[in-house]
Amino acid sequence: MHGFEVNWLAVLAAAVVRFAIGGVWFAPFAFGPAWGRMLGIEHEAMKARMGRAMVVDFIAGCVLAWVLANLLQFLGVNRLVSGARVSFFLWLGFIAMPFLSMTMYEGRPLSLFAITGGFWLVSLVVMGGLIGAW
Repeated sequence: MHGFEVNWLAVLAAAVVRFAIGGVWFAPFAFGPAWGRMLGIEHEAMKARMGRAMVVDFIAGCVLAWVLANLLQFLGVNRLVSGARVSFFLWLGFIAMPFLSMTMYEGRPLSLFAITGGFWLVSLVVMGGLIGAW
């Protein structure tokens, strides 16, 4: 049955790597403080909901990795560069463009798009490369 023939170890590894990228990307020494300021998120409020948000984020990353693995399998992708390339185009069409439009309609700064869009670009390309190579 399609959807259950993926490499589950690759799916889990991709989810863990995405979670780690997010931990570094949004850390206090990286883009986290600027991202929080642009969204008006107070540090204490974010800290208070961090545990639940991290659990949901990890589960969402697992689902994302599973869907990506299914798509790459369906397309016959079995190489690092091919997986990264497909993921780049998925990011461009299905994440970057809608998020850019939303950023403009909401009147938010382009730097918010750059931070969040950059996270998704790096995450998806790495996940796709990892799953493709596995």
